[in-house]
Amino acid sequence: MPRNTLTRLDTHIGERLRVLRAKQGFSMEAVGEIIEVSPQQISRFEHGQQRLSASQIYQLSRGLGVPVSWFFIEYKEDDNELKRIEAINKNLEDWSAQTDEDLEIALITAWRSLSTKKQKQSVLNLIESYSQ
Repeated sequence: MPRNTLTRLDTHIGERLRVLRAKQGFSMEAVGEIIEVSPQQISRFEHGQQRLSASQIYQLSRGLGVPVSWFFIEYKEDDNELKRIEAINKNLEDWSAQTDEDLEIALITAWRSLSTKKQKQSVLNLIESYSQ
């Protein structure tokens, strides 16, 4: 897909922005100030003519008091998207950490998957025992 082609997700995020802005009573100008763009640019986002960047979505979530995930609620992938994602995931199954940075990411990912404080404390104790 060409880099500047808008996707269904881009359009969905713009629609969610429009809904949130109206729900909270913000003008396009006020929302534009949060991410330092013009009201006209906000209109283009909301009408699916241009896409918001990840940093803009983050800034909007902070400025409008919603989690980033709010922009993705009710989005459903179509069959083509699901097939593409499955193909990518299949390629990643063979991935293994090669650098210190890869190992750090793998460790943090594993840490975040732990569900209890007891599990996290056990892992921390194990790591600390190796560092002594």
